[in-house]
Amino acid sequence: MPASTSTEEAPKSLAPDRRVPVPRRYARDTLEHYAFLFVGINTGLRPSSLRPLRRDGANADIKWREGILAVRRSPTMVVSL
Repeated sequence: MPASTSTEEAPKSLAPDRRVPVPRRYARDTLEHYAFLFVGINTGLRPSSLRPLRRDGANADIKWREGILAVRRSPTMVVSL
């Protein structure tokens, strides 16, 4: 098993006091961008996995009452002729 390259002296993550806060302006001015950023940060999903998610409707990917986010869609390719 290879040795870890992360040590206590040089961790691979930021210390809590060095984190950059998410701008509150997103939450105030553009709520949809804040939600996109928040879900991406907390799930680790890439934007290409987040864009096709549906928040409401019969086939919604977010089950609000159950607290479930189903990542089951892929982005469609738009071809212009």
